[in-house]
Amino acid sequence: MAISNIRKDLLGQPLQLLSGVDIFSNASSSLGHMSKGVAALSMDMDKKFIQSRQRQ
Repeated sequence: MAISNIRKDLLGQPLQLLSGVDIFSNASSSLGHMSKGVAALSMDMDKKFIQSRQRQ
């Protein structure tokens, strides 16, 4: 009984580890996309600010 529980735990651990890495990877990817979007928006706002300053 104890040996079968140990085997089950050992076999389950790598799957839990892999799913944890997958979740971390997805979260990291989402943060990367959000960061790129914010950077693009910031650059656009900077460009508009510079253009408005040049008009004055």
